[in-house]
Amino acid sequence: MFAELAENPKALALVGHVLGKEFLLSVLEAHFVRKGGSLMSLHCDQWWLPFPTAADSRYARVGDVTRSTVQTGPAERARGPVWPPAVVNVMYMVTDFTEENGGTRIVPGSHLSGWQPDQAIPHPVETAAAEGPAGSAVVFEGRTWHAAGVNRTDQHRIGITTTYCGPMFRQLTNFPVGTRAEVVERASPTLKQLLGLKVWSTYGGIDDHTVEFIERREGQVGELKRPR
Repeated sequence: MFAELAENPKALALVGHVLGKEFLLSVLEAHFVRKGGSLMSLHCDQWWLPFPTAADSRYARVGDVTRSTVQTGPAERARGPVWPPAVVNVMYMVTDFTEENGGTRIVPGSHLSGWQPDQAIPHPVETAAAEGPAGSAVVFEGRTWHAAGVNRTDQHRIGITTTYCGPMFRQLTNFPVGTRAEVVERASPTLKQLLGLKVWSTYGGIDDHTVEFIERREGQVGELKRPR
C-alpha cells in the first residue's frame, strides 16, 4: 500500500509539474502529532542548497552546510534570484487535519523569499493551518516554511508524507539499499525510478553507467573490466 502511495499518478503529476520529467522519492514516512506536543519550529525541506553568492565573494562550502549554518531572513518575496524548487512534499491526511488538532502550519509565499527561517525564533511570521478531511492531501514545495502545529484535541493527528527531490540529489532515505527485495522484485519501472534504481545521465550506475536500471547485487564495484 505504501508503494501505491509513492507512485500515486495524481500526486506524481503535480510533482512533475514542479520538478520536471524525472525525480526521486526522498522519503516516505508517517507523522503523529499527539495531544500536548510542543509547537515545531518553522523549517524548509530544501535547506541544503548553499546560498547564491557573487562571483568574487566568499561562498559556503557545500560540505560544510548544516541546518545551523544556513542563511536566514524574512519570509518576504525576494527582489533578486532565488533557487528553483528541488523538493516537493505530498502529505496525505490519514485523519482529518484541522486548526485544533495540529494541522501542518505553512507560511504562504515563503517559497519565494530565498531565505530559511530562523529556527531559534518560534514562528516569527503568521502561519496558516493546512486543513482537510481524511483522505485528502496537501502539496507544497520544499522551499516553503512549514511546521507541525499543536494538537489541542484528545485524538492523534496522523499524516503520511511522501517527499520527492530532483534526480541529482541525495535521498533522505537510502531506498536502493534499504528497500525489501520482494518490493523491488515486483516494482513497476516507475517505482524503480522513484527508489533511485534508474541511472540518470550516467549518475547512479555501478559498473556500466549506460544501463537504464541497476540491480542490487554484491561485489559489483571493483577492478575495472577489460573492454571486449
